[in-house]
Amino acid sequence: MPSPFPGMDPYLENQHWGSFHSLFVTEIARQLAAQTGAGYYVLVTERFNTEISGATGIATKPILPDVALAQDVPWPSTHTGVRREAPLVMDLFVPEREPQFTVEIHDAKNRELITAIEVLFPTNKRNPGREEYLEKRARIIFSTTHLLEIDLLRGGTRLPTSGPLPNQPYFIFLSRANLRPKVEVWPISLREPLPPVSVPLQVGDNDLDLDLQVAFTTLFDLFRYGTILNYGEPLSPLLKGDDATWAAERIKQYQR
Repeated sequence: MPSPFPGMDPYLENQHWGSFHSLFVTEIARQLAAQTGAGYYVLVTERFNTEISGATGIATKPILPDVALAQDVPWPSTHTGVRREAPLVMDLFVPEREPQFTVEIHDAKNRELITAIEVLFPTNKRNPGREEYLEKRARIIFSTTHLLEIDLLRGGTRLPTSGPLPNQPYFIFLSRANLRPKVEVWPISLREPLPPVSVPLQVGDNDLDLDLQVAFTTLFDLFRYGTILNYGEPLSPLLKGDDATWAAERIKQYQR
């Protein structure tokens, strides 16, 4: 069953973005790999962002679990005594490590990273994960690597820009290494398909073509997200004004 929306389906964001994100990144990589010649190769790499449910600002680096800490080893002591009860018992915020995926295009000869493609995850847009992402982003911006960022999430804090962005729910940012600090921006309306975008390679080589709507629709239909999603559940953030009316009408027609 196809999506009732012509582009990004806003109901994915809070219901099944985790599963769709990994599929979407892989489909982007597949599209690009099919176009690259022998001079390049495409990888999907994994990293972990820290997410602390109900708390912010406690951790700002990826946290690697120490198996030794989890072992039930008695604390060495020369004393025995009665267990003393604390006056208060609370729940400890335990950091969760969420896997996220990046598409990388490398030069086949010297293994150099030429282009990084990020499809933003909710933790990239709220702390502490946002701080981690911005650190990684800064390293890329100060390198010779191109950066394509795809933000299909209405919630959270937008990526920093030098000026105000148009009032649209979705954005794509392309930072070509040879044109910085200029950045190409695609504002995307809820009512339009996702745009095709160019993916740069090394200077002198033609850009690759990335058709985001084809990638989105292929996966949405193949994995039947139209059946999985609950269109009766309230959106978060809520749509407002004409967009709310328009979306409600689309869903009403969809469910007939």
